[in-house]
Amino acid sequence: MTLALCALGIVVSCGEVEPTKPSSADGERSQAELESGIDSAVDQLDVDALITEAVATAVAEVIASQPTPPVVQVPVEQDNSQIVLDIFNRVNEIYNSVNPSVVHISSTSFTVDTSMQIVPQTGTGSGFVIDKEGRIVTNNHVIEGSEHLEVTFADETVAEATLLG
Repeated sequence: MTLALCALGIVVSCGEVEPTKPSSADGERSQAELESGIDSAVDQLDVDALITEAVATAVAEVIASQPTPPVVQVPVEQDNSQIVLDIFNRVNEIYNSVNPSVVHISSTSFTVDTSMQIVPQTGTGSGFVIDKEGRIVTNNHVIEGSEHLEVTFADETVAEATLLG
């Protein structure tokens, strides 16, 4: 009798398992004997190894069926310093154009400590201005639960902020 394990849609043969001999007088096995035989067969199996082997085989087959990507070679002799300088300058231009919109956000909330005293808790984060009316986008964790918000702009101007939603 061959037992098979089906995992992840892969059938793995577990080899031959010898059936147990009937022990009753009429040649029929009892339910307990059948269960004992199945338990014995399962105990002999290394299911983890079989699953690992099946998955590894399936992955290898999928990888082998994929087309090989083309190899792109970059000439080593070519002087790339101008390309690197151009990229650096472009990144620098982008940084300089968006940097004035980046803001520092300070948040304050109040809590009660173990001695029943009101204690301020502060947090900080960043955000960016999205329009001329001064709307700022930031992550929720920066302002969540805050009772007072203060924004510092790139030119070091400080202003109180109100949560819009």
